[in-house]
Amino acid sequence: MGKRIFQSILVLIFGAALFVGVLRMPKIPEETGTITTITVAKDENASPLDYQLLSEKELLVLAYDGDKEAAYQLGMLYDYGTRGAEQSFSKALSWYQAADAANYPKAACALGYMYLNGCGVTQNIDVAEQYFNRAVAFTDMEGYVGLGRVALARDPVDGEKALDLFNQANRAGIVDGIYFVGYLAEKGIGLPEPNYPRALALYQRILNRYDTDEKLRVPDTYAFDNACVRLGIMYMEGLGVEKNYGTAREYFTRAANNGYAMAQYYMGIVYESGRGVPKNYDEALRWFNLAADQDYAPAINQIGYMYFVGEGVEANFEQAVYYQKLAAALGSVKAQVNLGYLYENGFGVVQDFDSALTYYRMAQTSGYEGAPEAILRVTNALEAKKASVEDIPEGVEAGVLPADDLSVE
Repeated sequence: MGKRIFQSILVLIFGAALFVGVLRMPKIPEETGTITTITVAKDENASPLDYQLLSEKELLVLAYDGDKEAAYQLGMLYDYGTRGAEQSFSKALSWYQAADAANYPKAACALGYMYLNGCGVTQNIDVAEQYFNRAVAFTDMEGYVGLGRVALARDPVDGEKALDLFNQANRAGIVDGIYFVGYLAEKGIGLPEPNYPRALALYQRILNRYDTDEKLRVPDTYAFDNACVRLGIMYMEGLGVEKNYGTAREYFTRAANNGYAMAQYYMGIVYESGRGVPKNYDEALRWFNLAADQDYAPAINQIGYMYFVGEGVEANFEQAVYYQKLAAALGSVKAQVNLGYLYENGFGVVQDFDSALTYYRMAQTSGYEGAPEAILRVTNALEAKKASVEDIPEGVEAGVLPADDLSVE
């Protein structure tokens, strides 16, 4: 009931129907919306309002007074959970929709990402693409980044199309566009082969931009964090550069201290494997737990592995199973394979070939190369078990000796 009243108020304020259907897209009107940003300054020489410095309550006052940029900023605030507000994708969605209904250009791109990633809505790549096209029609170059990510999300991936779209954003100086051109260069997507020097140069360009422009860091640090991680991986693996674990750790640290879960995971890997530092399982667990607190599946999987082998903790198969199940539920292919192995061999669980097959098949669906071999191995074990049960004399329960063979004290 409260949500309906909330949306009704927005309709009255903004004078436009909110987008509520998954397949119904708002058309781009020929004229601008009816909302007018409120005039804060009393004279022409007054400084413009910096919305990024306003609190949640201040933005709410402006938004309810008809300020469409305030509505968009509220969407950002709830989307990222900044400025003391609790993260809420449903609230973010409502405010983005309100701003978009008033033709605020950046709102369309924000809505595209919510549908692309399934945040607050059911994931829908087609709807995401429509919103990104709407952003491009508003001449918001960020829309090209979204369209490029749509091309990467489709099956099969259209690498050449994605590269062309990202390059359009790159030429406009959009940092996310720069990042994705670098990523495709590193991976060789849409190209004949990887181009490591270009990837390195573009990643470093992003870091230089963030170091000189503080506004880029409020609130979205996606390009910065990912560029740090990619640079760290390239130095750790020696991709296009000489291996240097110290430099890799420096890059991981910059993003990890920024709260980025993937970088925290790699910091854990550095200390668990002793790459450039003495092995320190306590420090590894600390970083893995920081990432796990953000539901980062690879970190949760790695904690399970540490319990399985007893690294920094006492070996505990039950705990290993617990963490592997959490990671598998979040989509970790490695955790799915690990659970198949645990059930196949009865580590921390009752041996169960059927459950093992279930997890191995999940991993196969996710593209794990070793899954078919594991599935064949467990299938043969099941058939052998079935054959052994069929050989038991009639009237004898499987696993129970006949009465004459029981010894009585």
